[in-house]
Amino acid sequence: MSCEIFSAPLEGCDRKVSCCWRYCVKDLCRILEVSRSGYYAWRHRLHQEDRDTWLKEQIRTCQTKTNFTYGYRRICLWIKRMTGICVNRKRVLRVMRKMEALAQIRRCRTYTHYKTAARHYENRLNRKFDQGHKNRFWDSDITYK
Repeated sequence: MSCEIFSAPLEGCDRKVSCCWRYCVKDLCRILEVSRSGYYAWRHRLHQEDRDTWLKEQIRTCQTKTNFTYGYRRICLWIKRMTGICVNRKRVLRVMRKMEALAQIRRCRTYTHYKTAARHYENRLNRKFDQGHKNRFWDSDITYK
């Protein structure tokens, strides 16, 4: 067994102790500032299947049906309602962040004040409501509480 990064393997090397390359795992981990247990855990994870594939598929289905409006809380409820399986909300949030499938937050509309938005007309009657002819003036009152 040889490696593309390092040259020839060592003769008579024990696979449990070293990686059969030119350098042993202990020295490589010390150089890269990684613990040996961390290296072996990473190497073990390389050959494992992703546990979140089922959850990713459920999230993708939910988000496409709802146009990316559901957040992680509503997706947890949706998965429970559709499949009957309770999923941890932190796990759903982590997977959604990894997939970049977070809810798209709608933009708030700007608030317009009623004084600036409505047309303001001058007071032509000056509280003189007596009319000489019919339908000469029309008035109304809008009261805000």
